[in-house]
Amino acid sequence: MRKIIISGLVALATVLGTWVAVTAASASSSQPRTVSISGASSGASAPSTNAGVASSPVLSRLATGSGAGAATRLATHSLTYPAGVTPAAGAPLDVVQDVNCSSPTDCLAVGENATANGGHGSPRAFHWTGSAWTATPVSLPASTSGGFLNSVSCTAGSCVAVGVYFRGSTPFLLSEIWNGSSWRIALPPAISGSRFPVLSVVSCVSPTHCVAAGSYVPASNLNDSVAIVGIWNGSTWQMIKAPAVGTMGFAAFFTISCTTTTFCMLGGEYASSVRDPQGGGFFTTLVERFNGTSFSRGTDATLTPQAGFASYINSISCTGTAPCVAVAEQTKTTGAVSWHAWAETFNGSRWARAVVSLPTNTQTFLDAVSCATSTYCVAVGGAGSFTHSTSGKAIFAVMNGSSWALHFANPPSGQGNFLVGGECLSTTFCVASGAEGPVNTDTGHGLSWFWNGGKFTLVNLP
Repeated sequence: MRKIIISGLVALATVLGTWVAVTAASASSSQPRTVSISGASSGASAPSTNAGVASSPVLSRLATGSGAGAATRLATHSLTYPAGVTPAAGAPLDVVQDVNCSSPTDCLAVGENATANGGHGSPRAFHWTGSAWTATPVSLPASTSGGFLNSVSCTAGSCVAVGVYFRGSTPFLLSEIWNGSSWRIALPPAISGSRFPVLSVVSCVSPTHCVAAGSYVPASNLNDSVAIVGIWNGSTWQMIKAPAVGTMGFAAFFTISCTTTTFCMLGGEYASSVRDPQGGGFFTTLVERFNGTSFSRGTDATLTPQAGFASYINSISCTGTAPCVAVAEQTKTTGAVSWHAWAETFNGSRWARAVVSLPTNTQTFLDAVSCATSTYCVAVGGAGSFTHSTSGKAIFAVMNGSSWALHFANPPSGQGNFLVGGECLSTTFCVASGAEGPVNTDTGHGLSWFWNGGKFTLVNLP
């Protein structure tokens, strides 16, 4: 069925009352949009221009990555680039955020050139026909200063993609519809009283029923965040605010998996208490079900909330109302920032931690999971310092039954890579998306890995 990648991470480091502000890089800078931590207390000032909007969890990690963790020999399941694949040259940094397929010969991948338009980005999209990727032009609304696509979901050859576009430095919700040959703009309505809105994910069960999810900052309190969903009926969007969660007025959805018009599982993050001595909250995972009209809160198998850490769910994939698999992270947001991935499973009544056996002496993340059956899933991410976008190696983890097998990409000498999107249609057809480029730089191009159940094939994108 569907997985949805988190991309539009709103508050990775909002623990201790800090705000994560996404700043536009200057034209002369080689850095993409990055995250700065204000260090403000509970009386934090307003976030800077693009606060609450991030094009990629990897890009969000760049400014806060400490390089903590000694190098480790990651695994014996090494992958190599096939003969004839040309390593990435320099700028820009193209990141393929998400990929989704109607069939093995009909896939859409979306993302952005993260360094374009002064750091506001430029949307990228690619169509797979079974043998090669073709770039497909994506138009933005008139008088825009950039934008990006976070997520895409396809059914019966029709696809819906969501993200953000900018006018000046002000972000607005973006939606694009693919009819099999071209894109058209279908903008969601503005939400009254909102600032810094973002649609992080979308999941479709038919061309006339999709649900997108994300968040916005209320103009009345720039330290809060409101989780939202949007329902696409094939012609228009209806935006719905999720009920407030916790005592801090902060919640955000990063992932959604819909299997029917009346069942979606959502994941993200919320602020759970005010016990932190610096006045902030403990940020922990959020799981909710949505039946098309109302929400019901769930209790997952998250790590114990603690000061100076944030736990959040990056991606969920369900093959019915159950089972579901989620991948998540715990991020240390004070001092030397670091993050470590973990996973959990839902059997219809309760969530339980999964044993993935990721490396413990280097930073790891899992940004996407997709389940082809109730017992076969693939999760993708990366391992390494990620002080820059290419300072690590991609992870491709396969769950077959109750056990996980880890595969780590071994790029050409001087290169680094990561994966952030993925889709499995069957046990013999999975595709993952991300980026690859010169090591310890923030330049590179999009890449895709195809998995047939026994071997990998790497295909660069245009």
